[in-house]
Amino acid sequence: MANPGIFRGSRFTFLVGEKPAYKVGVEGRYAADMLAKIQSRYFWQYPVELALDVEPLPESLSAVDNEAPDIEQQEPDPEKLTDIEYQVEVERLLERSNLINICKAVSCHLFVSKAMTHNHTATQALVLVSVFEGLGS
Repeated sequence: MANPGIFRGSRFTFLVGEKPAYKVGVEGRYAADMLAKIQSRYFWQYPVELALDVEPLPESLSAVDNEAPDIEQQEPDPEKLTDIEYQVEVERLLERSNLINICKAVSCHLFVSKAMTHNHTATQALVLVSVFEGLGS
Protein backbone atom coordinates (compact mmCIF):
# COMPACT_ATOMS: atom_id res chain seq x y z
CA MET A 1 0.00 0.00 0.00
CA ALA A 2 1.31 3.47 -0.86
CA ASN A 3 2.12 5.90 1.93
CA PRO A 4 -0.78 8.40 2.06
CA GLY A 5 1.47 11.12 3.54
CA ILE A 6 0.84 13.39 6.48
CA PHE A 7 -1.22 16.03 4.70
CA ARG A 8 -4.85 15.08 4.21
CA GLY A 9 -8.19 16.79 3.77
CA SER A 10 -8.09 20.57 3.65
CA ARG A 11 -4.35 20.58 4.50
CA PHE A 12 -3.56 18.70 1.30
CA THR A 13 -6.02 20.84 -0.69
CA PHE A 14 -4.37 24.00 0.66
CA LEU A 15 -0.85 22.87 -0.27
CA VAL A 16 -1.83 21.63 -3.73
CA GLY A 17 -3.59 24.97 -4.29
CA GLU A 18 -0.29 26.75 -3.58
CA LYS A 19 1.61 24.94 -6.34
CA PRO A 20 0.94 27.69 -8.94
CA ALA A 21 2.34 30.32 -6.56
CA TYR A 22 5.40 28.17 -5.97
CA LYS A 23 5.88 27.73 -9.73
CA VAL A 24 5.85 31.53 -10.12
CA GLY A 25 8.52 31.69 -7.41
CA VAL A 26 10.67 29.14 -9.24
CA GLU A 27 10.31 30.99 -12.53
CA GLY A 28 11.07 34.30 -10.79
CA ARG A 29 14.09 32.79 -9.02
CA TYR A 30 12.66 33.26 -5.52
CA ALA A 31 11.45 29.72 -4.86
CA ALA A 32 12.90 29.54 -1.34
CA ASP A 33 11.16 32.78 -0.33
CA MET A 34 7.88 31.65 -1.86
CA LEU A 35 8.13 28.29 -0.10
CA ALA A 36 8.73 30.07 3.23
CA LYS A 37 5.66 32.25 2.63
CA ILE A 38 3.50 29.24 1.75
CA GLN A 39 4.69 27.40 4.85
CA SER A 40 3.96 30.46 7.01
CA ARG A 41 0.42 30.63 5.65
CA TYR A 42 0.04 26.89 6.23
CA PHE A 43 0.97 27.22 9.90
CA TRP A 44 -1.44 30.14 10.36
CA GLN A 45 -4.28 27.97 9.07
CA TYR A 46 -3.12 24.73 10.65
CA PRO A 47 -1.35 25.50 13.93
CA VAL A 48 1.23 22.99 15.07
CA GLU A 49 -0.80 22.36 18.19
CA LEU A 50 -3.68 21.05 16.05
CA ALA A 51 -3.19 17.32 15.52
CA LEU A 52 -2.56 16.30 11.91
CA ASP A 53 -5.71 14.17 11.85
CA VAL A 54 -7.96 17.02 13.05
CA GLU A 55 -9.64 19.33 10.55
CA PRO A 56 -9.94 22.94 11.71
CA LEU A 57 -13.41 24.43 11.86
CA PRO A 58 -14.37 26.42 8.75
CA GLU A 59 -14.94 29.47 10.97
CA SER A 60 -11.37 29.32 12.26
CA LEU A 61 -9.99 28.97 8.72
CA SER A 62 -11.95 31.96 7.47
CA ALA A 63 -10.77 34.06 10.46
CA VAL A 64 -7.06 33.51 9.69
CA ASP A 65 -4.96 36.50 8.65
CA ASN A 66 -2.40 34.84 6.37
CA GLU A 67 -0.37 38.03 6.11
CA ALA A 68 0.12 38.49 9.86
CA PRO A 69 3.74 38.29 11.02
CA ASP A 70 4.86 34.99 12.49
CA ILE A 71 4.82 34.78 16.27
CA GLU A 72 8.18 34.12 17.90
CA GLN A 73 8.04 31.33 20.44
CA GLN A 74 9.32 32.48 23.81
CA GLU A 75 11.93 30.43 25.60
CA PRO A 76 10.75 29.26 29.02
CA ASP A 77 12.13 31.33 31.88
CA PRO A 78 13.89 29.08 34.42
CA GLU A 79 13.56 31.85 37.01
CA LYS A 80 9.75 31.70 36.89
CA LEU A 81 9.32 27.92 36.70
CA THR A 82 10.20 24.98 38.88
CA ASP A 83 12.82 22.60 37.50
CA ILE A 84 10.13 20.13 36.47
CA GLU A 85 7.93 22.80 34.84
CA TYR A 86 10.95 24.16 32.99
CA GLN A 87 11.91 20.69 31.70
CA VAL A 88 8.33 20.04 30.56
CA GLU A 89 8.29 23.37 28.66
CA VAL A 90 11.65 22.70 27.03
CA GLU A 91 10.47 19.25 25.89
CA ARG A 92 7.19 20.72 24.58
CA LEU A 93 9.07 23.34 22.55
CA LEU A 94 11.47 20.72 21.19
CA GLU A 95 8.58 18.48 20.14
CA ARG A 96 6.84 21.49 18.54
CA SER A 97 10.02 22.43 16.69
CA ASN A 98 10.47 18.88 15.41
CA LEU A 99 6.89 18.76 14.13
CA ILE A 100 7.34 22.10 12.35
CA ASN A 101 10.52 20.81 10.70
CA ILE A 102 8.80 17.61 9.60
CA CYS A 103 5.86 19.53 8.08
CA LYS A 104 8.25 21.89 6.30
CA ALA A 105 10.33 19.03 4.93
CA VAL A 106 7.32 17.10 3.66
CA SER A 107 5.74 20.21 2.11
CA CYS A 108 9.00 20.87 0.23
CA HIS A 109 8.63 17.51 -1.47
CA LEU A 110 5.05 18.34 -2.48
CA PHE A 111 6.27 21.38 -4.38
CA VAL A 112 9.53 20.36 -5.97
CA SER A 113 9.30 17.96 -8.88
CA LYS A 114 12.23 16.22 -10.57
CA ALA A 115 11.85 18.57 -13.51
CA MET A 116 12.48 21.59 -11.28
CA THR A 117 15.52 20.29 -9.41
CA HIS A 118 17.89 21.44 -12.14
CA ASN A 119 16.94 25.01 -11.19
CA HIS A 120 19.40 26.40 -8.60
CA THR A 121 16.70 28.43 -6.81
CA ALA A 122 14.45 25.39 -6.55
CA THR A 123 17.39 23.38 -5.25
CA GLN A 124 17.96 26.00 -2.53
CA ALA A 125 14.36 25.48 -1.46
CA LEU A 126 15.18 21.83 -0.88
CA VAL A 127 17.88 22.60 1.68
CA LEU A 128 16.12 21.11 4.69
CA VAL A 129 16.72 21.12 8.36
CA SER A 130 17.93 17.68 9.32
CA VAL A 131 14.52 16.40 10.32
CA PHE A 132 15.49 12.82 10.61
CA GLU A 133 18.18 13.56 13.22
CA GLY A 134 15.43 14.79 15.51
CA LEU A 135 13.37 11.68 14.89
CA GLY A 136 16.21 9.38 15.87
CA SER A 137 16.78 10.90 19.30
